[in-house]
Formats: sequence, C-alpha cells, structure tokens
Amino acid sequence: MNASQSKCPLCHAVAAGTNHPRFLFEFNECLVLAGEHQYFPGYCVVVSKTHQREMHDLPNSAQVAILQCMMKVGKAINESFRPLKLNYASLGNIEEHLHWHIIPRYTSEPDPKTHPWAAAEQFCNHATQAEDVHKLRLCLKDLK
Repeated sequence: MNASQSKCPLCHAVAAGTNHPRFLFEFNECLVLAGEHQYFPGYCVVVSKTHQREMHDLPNSAQVAILQCMMKVGKAINESFRPLKLNYASLGNIEEHLHWHIIPRYTSEPDPKTHPWAAAEQFCNHATQAEDVHKLRLCLKDLK
C-alpha cells in the first residue's frame, strides 16, 4: 500500500475482506458492503478492489465486471426489499477510491423524489446493525 492507500478507509475495507464487519459479498473486482446506515433498508456499497479515483482509469475488463456486479446487487436488493426505485451513485468527493452507493428508495420516505442525502441528519439514527448485515447477506447469497 502506498501513502495515499494507507490513509484510505476503502483500501482498509478491501484489505479486511470477509473480516470487515459490514462485508456482504466478494467478486473478483469488488467487494459489497452494507452501507453505514440503513435509513434506506437494503442500502449497500460496492467497492472496487483497485485504488483508483476514476472508472475510466480501470482496464475495460474491470469496468465491465464492476458494472455487472452492481447490476446483480441491485437486482437482489430490488427482489428482496421491493423499493420504489434504486439510486446508483458514485461521487468520490470524500473518499477518492472508486465505490458506488446502491440506495433503495421507498414511498414511505418523507420525499422519495429528492436526492438521498437530503435525509442525512437521520442516518445516525439508523446505524447498520449485525442483524441488518445478516439480512443483506441472505438477500445476496445467490450472487455469482
């Protein structure tokens, strides 16, 4: 790990792998973690195993593999949680390591049409618990 990677929490998550407390599933090119909160039940994060800032910096094969992974995870979340909509977000403004938020949206939200971070002040009231991780693992168990 170089200096920037040693400070990167997502590199640490990749290094922890199956030992990460929110670990859900591993693919060749990425890990799937439960989100830090479950304000949106089923919220997951797909983390590239490669420390890069931009998707276009990955080899084409890795780009395709990660996109396929995201679609599999999204489908599993959709089938298990039946949200109104799924939001896929990759920003990287805070953590400069490729990762994607897969955020289920629900009619029960105060405003399901606004961006998911509009409710950020509520996230701490919905911290991801071990039972949330277990439920998400069950919904993703058949991914390949």
